[in-house]
Amino acid sequence: MPRKSNNLDKKMLRVGASMLRQKGAAALSVREVAKKAGVNLGMFNYHFNDKNEFIKMILEDAYSTFITELRDNQAQNLEEVLFSMAKFSRNHHQSVLSLIGDVLSGEKNVAQFLRKNFTTHFTILFEVLTKHFEEKNYNPKYLEHAFRYLISSVGLPNLLVGLKIKMNPKLKQELDSDSCLRRRVRAAMNGLEFICKD
Repeated sequence: MPRKSNNLDKKMLRVGASMLRQKGAAALSVREVAKKAGVNLGMFNYHFNDKNEFIKMILEDAYSTFITELRDNQAQNLEEVLFSMAKFSRNHHQSVLSLIGDVLSGEKNVAQFLRKNFTTHFTILFEVLTKHFEEKNYNPKYLEHAFRYLISSVGLPNLLVGLKIKMNPKLKQELDSDSCLRRRVRAAMNGLEFICKD
């Protein structure tokens, strides 16, 4: 069980969050986190017990911030919700891929953690999409298809970067900028109009 929070544990969490985005969960080194945070390894063990507990706390914090942003955008429009999802997918692609790998490897604790913590954004998206359908007078029979289409259009491309899939080995692979994410979201919105009209 994690100890009471103080400045040292917050510092380690900030360092760990940065390293997790860069390296992913599998390559995250507890010793390196402690060293970069300027604390000894004993302090890490005192506050977090183990690496898995540490990673869960980082992900819970990142996801909580993400959900707050989504709820703020929920009152605006579908495009802003999709943009927030695209940014989260880009900024945490290594972490997401590591978690998927753990689930595929049969890590039941990770699967339970994801079911408990990482489903709220899908609920929010579905609610906003339903409202968008009503405003645009789209046929509701296309709602679930549109939901799957938007998730794959906006989120999956960022994960492909994490998988290091290259069509041309001569090209440098980089994460998309905010402007690129905006273009992708707008393209997804245009496609939505096409697939949802009778």
